Amino acid sequence: MRMLTYTLTFSFLCMSATAQHITDANDSSALDSKYLLESSNDTVWYNFQGEVGSFTLSAIDSISHFRLPKNDTLMLYSGKDTLIIIPQLAVPVVRMKYEKYDRIAHVEFPLSITGNLREYSVFGNAVPTNMPPFIYSPTTDSGLMKLRSLYALDSVCREKGEVDRIVSLMKWAHRSVKHDGSVNPLNLKDRNALTILDSCRATNRGVNCRMIATLLNEVYLAMGFGSRHITCLPKDPKDPDCHVINIVYSDSLKKWLYMDPTFQAYFMDSVGQLLSIEDVRQLMASGHQLFVNDDIDYNGQPHDKQIYYRYMSKNLFRFSCPVSSEFNYESKLGLREWVYLNPIGYADDMAGTADTTWTEHKETVKFIDYYTNDNRVFWAPPH
Repeated sequence: MRMLTYTLTFSFLCMSATAQHITDANDSSALDSKYLLESSNDTVWYNFQGEVGSFTLSAIDSISHFRLPKNDTLMLYSGKDTLIIIPQLAVPVVRMKYEKYDRIAHVEFPLSITGNLREYSVFGNAVPTNMPPFIYSPTTDSGLMKLRSLYALDSVCREKGEVDRIVSLMKWAHRSVKHDGSVNPLNLKDRNALTILDSCRATNRGVNCRMIATLLNEVYLAMGFGSRHITCLPKDPKDPDCHVINIVYSDSLKKWLYMDPTFQAYFMDSVGQLLSIEDVRQLMASGHQLFVNDDIDYNGQPHDKQIYYRYMSKNLFRFSCPVSSEFNYESKLGLREWVYLNPIGYADDMAGTADTTWTEHKETVKFIDYYTNDNRVFWAPPH
């Protein structure tokens, strides 16, 4: 048994795989509950009241005795499903949404996460002096031309409106491959849209969110859109869970648009205007209302909008992306350059610096990581 200070206790009991739900309303200030989760020797991460750690679940365990203050919310999430436990303020009952788990990645209290976004809402102007500008492959790239022709991408987006074409291409990428967060992208020798599509269709396999975003990024480039895939990272550097999505530049709106092909998702404001990642982060931090599209989807099944909002509120704290948005960049030998955007107050000693010290694959790949806190540089338009 592990005891987390004050209010949270984990205990592990080998039980049947049948889901169980037990509530105890005797304590007016806290709630007890039990819930079974399936797992395969997976790691559960927690961050509660400043205490950070992890533990490993065996085959089938019971995580029990979540003693939550009434206005806290506990989230368990994995690459596939999310469970939210919400104490009701008026009636001391725990409401649970159950979806079958086979992989558990993290335990988190998300009400503090939007507070993180508010606390770290300011960006600066520290940029490494030698950081190159972002570049984008032209549609004449041979790999992009093959992708456009082989998959008849022009027929995918026949809509007249630019934004409608952007959304249609995202939905096509979402339908074309399944998500499987356990799949290691290194199993693919060449990690580009063509090999991802070939492998998934030949084996009925899925790929992780980074490979799905790589697919969509190259689809957008093939169709003449400025695009990047963005790794959305949490505040906690020990948190192994992040999410990779896309930004695509709309000439008609003069802004980047947030597109998530894993969940077929995007955010809108109160008047239905599509938003950028930067917009979404700012609105979350300020508490303004956000809307998720009605047809949000996970592997062919409708996905809960509230769960998605909470998941992304954790992962929109800081960001990274390659300097060069090009076909087959994920498999490129030689130099690969990445840019990291952190808010002021987080890793300030890294702002304006570059890490040039590390190599990979017996020095066949040289990485340079640039660190900035200047959001204007990171979100610069592709022109």
